[in-house]
Amino acid sequence: GMERDPVEAARWYKYGVDMGHEKCVICWRSVLDAMDGKAPETYQFRMAKLMSTASQIELDKINTALEAADSLFESGDEEAAMDYYQMAADLGSPDAMFTIAMMHHQGIAVRRDDALALRLLARAANAGSADAQFYLATAYETGTIPADDSQIVKLYSDAAHNGFLAAFYYLGKYVERPELYVRRTHSRR
Repeated sequence: GMERDPVEAARWYKYGVDMGHEKCVICWRSVLDAMDGKAPETYQFRMAKLMSTASQIELDKINTALEAADSLFESGDEEAAMDYYQMAADLGSPDAMFTIAMMHHQGIAVRRDDALALRLLARAANAGSADAQFYLATAYETGTIPADDSQIVKLYSDAAHNGFLAAFYYLGKYVERPELYVRRTHSRR
């Protein structure tokens, strides 16, 4: 429902290029080529290029490992599931990192180890897991883990920014207008 605007498309792709997004580089070059008069790529050709990027191949590996892990976990084979979650975590999946932290916290497929679970939870939070950010903020807030309010606010704000809606409510205990706070603090990053 939008009009074609290659200049605007190039501008937005350039933002992704500046952030190092591999797929944006491909799209940006394609739009610039078309603006220079070269024949535009077909949708199928561009999609084939995008699906063969290193980042997409890695994402496919992560998703395959997560699907296998979830399936094994549901069937009751927690030890095999842990191996696949670890594979996805090693490839950078914040969701897998969070799951491994919770498995260590609850003693699923491994001996319970809350100290290790906490380190893994912090790693998952830093990697962008909204679940880990929220869980860690809650642990800080309840005093389970000593922290100051700035750590709690940052984690709730990060979780809210990453789509964990309940984090807006909890953030509201520390700042007025949490939705504006999240927008303001995350637009600068």
